[in-house]
Amino acid sequence: MTDPGNSIGDTPNDSGYVVDLTSEPEIAAPMPSLTPTLEERALRVRTISREVVRLLIVVLLFVAFITTIVWSFISAGTASWKNIKDLLDLLLPAETALLGTAIAFYMTESRGGRREDR
Repeated sequence: MTDPGNSIGDTPNDSGYVVDLTSEPEIAAPMPSLTPTLEERALRVRTISREVVRLLIVVLLFVAFITTIVWSFISAGTASWKNIKDLLDLLLPAETALLGTAIAFYMTESRGGRREDR
Protein backbone atom coordinates (compact mmCIF):
# COMPACT_ATOMS: atom_id res chain seq x y z
CA MET A 1 0.00 0.00 0.00
CA THR A 2 2.82 2.45 0.74
CA ASP A 3 5.82 3.05 -1.47
CA PRO A 4 9.04 3.70 0.53
CA GLY A 5 10.17 6.22 -2.13
CA ASN A 6 7.34 8.61 -1.37
CA SER A 7 8.02 11.71 0.63
CA ILE A 8 6.02 13.26 3.43
CA GLY A 9 2.34 13.36 2.82
CA ASP A 10 2.20 11.56 -0.54
CA THR A 11 0.32 8.40 0.39
CA PRO A 12 -2.71 8.35 2.69
CA ASN A 13 -3.34 5.37 4.93
CA ASP A 14 -5.87 4.59 7.66
CA SER A 15 -4.35 6.97 10.23
CA GLY A 16 -3.48 9.86 7.91
CA TYR A 17 -0.29 10.14 5.86
CA VAL A 18 2.87 8.02 5.66
CA VAL A 19 6.09 9.71 6.66
CA ASP A 20 9.21 8.46 4.87
CA LEU A 21 12.25 8.76 7.15
CA THR A 22 14.67 6.80 4.94
CA SER A 23 15.94 9.75 2.88
CA GLU A 24 18.42 12.40 4.06
CA PRO A 25 16.87 15.74 4.98
CA GLU A 26 17.74 18.62 2.66
CA ILE A 27 19.88 21.29 4.26
CA ALA A 28 18.95 24.78 3.19
CA ALA A 29 21.66 27.07 1.85
CA PRO A 30 22.87 29.64 4.36
CA MET A 31 21.19 33.02 4.18
CA PRO A 32 23.32 35.70 2.51
CA SER A 33 24.47 38.48 4.77
CA LEU A 34 22.53 41.71 4.42
CA THR A 35 25.39 43.84 5.75
CA PRO A 36 27.89 44.86 3.05
CA THR A 37 31.44 43.60 3.26
CA LEU A 38 34.40 45.91 3.70
CA GLU A 39 35.24 45.62 0.00
CA GLU A 40 31.67 46.52 -1.00
CA ARG A 41 31.75 49.56 1.28
CA ALA A 42 35.09 50.69 -0.14
CA LEU A 43 33.79 50.32 -3.70
CA ARG A 44 30.65 52.30 -2.84
CA VAL A 45 32.68 55.11 -1.22
CA ARG A 46 35.06 55.20 -4.19
CA THR A 47 32.14 55.38 -6.64
CA ILE A 48 30.45 58.17 -4.68
CA SER A 49 33.74 60.06 -4.44
CA ARG A 50 34.24 59.84 -8.20
CA GLU A 51 30.74 61.11 -8.85
CA VAL A 52 31.20 64.04 -6.47
CA VAL A 53 34.50 65.02 -8.08
CA ARG A 54 33.03 64.79 -11.59
CA LEU A 55 30.07 66.92 -10.60
CA LEU A 56 32.34 69.46 -8.91
CA ILE A 57 34.46 69.80 -12.07
CA VAL A 58 31.38 70.37 -14.22
CA VAL A 59 29.99 72.95 -11.78
CA LEU A 60 33.31 74.83 -11.57
CA LEU A 61 33.67 74.95 -15.35
CA PHE A 62 30.09 76.15 -15.67
CA VAL A 63 30.67 78.90 -13.09
CA ALA A 64 33.84 79.99 -14.92
CA PHE A 65 31.92 80.10 -18.22
CA ILE A 66 29.04 82.14 -16.77
CA THR A 67 31.49 84.47 -15.00
CA THR A 68 33.26 85.13 -18.30
CA ILE A 69 29.97 85.91 -20.04
CA VAL A 70 28.76 88.23 -17.26
CA TRP A 71 32.17 89.96 -17.09
CA SER A 72 32.10 90.55 -20.85
CA PHE A 73 28.63 92.17 -20.69
CA ILE A 74 29.66 94.38 -17.79
CA SER A 75 32.86 95.44 -19.56
CA ALA A 76 31.20 96.04 -22.94
CA GLY A 77 30.86 99.80 -22.46
CA THR A 78 34.40 100.51 -21.28
CA ALA A 79 37.20 102.08 -23.29
CA SER A 80 39.27 98.88 -23.34
CA TRP A 81 36.64 96.87 -25.22
CA LYS A 82 39.12 95.86 -27.94
CA ASN A 83 41.40 94.20 -25.38
CA ILE A 84 38.44 92.51 -23.70
CA LYS A 85 37.17 91.28 -27.07
CA ASP A 86 40.59 89.75 -27.84
CA LEU A 87 40.58 88.06 -24.45
CA LEU A 88 37.07 86.71 -25.04
CA ASP A 89 38.19 85.34 -28.42
CA LEU A 90 40.75 83.28 -26.49
CA LEU A 91 38.70 82.30 -23.43
CA LEU A 92 35.24 81.44 -24.76
CA PRO A 93 36.22 78.68 -27.22
CA ALA A 94 38.48 77.02 -24.66
CA GLU A 95 35.90 77.24 -21.88
CA THR A 96 33.14 76.00 -24.18
CA ALA A 97 35.21 73.00 -25.26
CA LEU A 98 36.16 72.11 -21.68
CA LEU A 99 32.61 72.51 -20.40
CA GLY A 100 31.12 70.48 -23.26
CA THR A 101 33.64 67.68 -22.80
CA ALA A 102 33.13 67.58 -19.04
CA ILE A 103 29.34 67.50 -19.34
CA ALA A 104 29.44 64.78 -22.02
CA PHE A 105 31.84 62.68 -19.93
CA TYR A 106 29.80 63.17 -16.76
CA MET A 107 26.50 62.30 -18.43
CA THR A 108 27.98 59.22 -20.11
CA GLU A 109 29.41 57.96 -16.83
CA SER A 110 26.29 58.67 -14.79
CA ARG A 111 24.13 56.68 -17.25
CA GLY A 112 26.53 53.73 -17.02
CA GLY A 113 28.02 54.12 -20.50
CA ARG A 114 31.51 53.06 -19.48
CA ARG A 115 32.42 50.90 -16.53
CA GLU A 116 35.85 51.09 -14.98
CA ASP A 117 36.55 49.84 -11.51
CA ARG A 118 40.13 50.65 -10.66
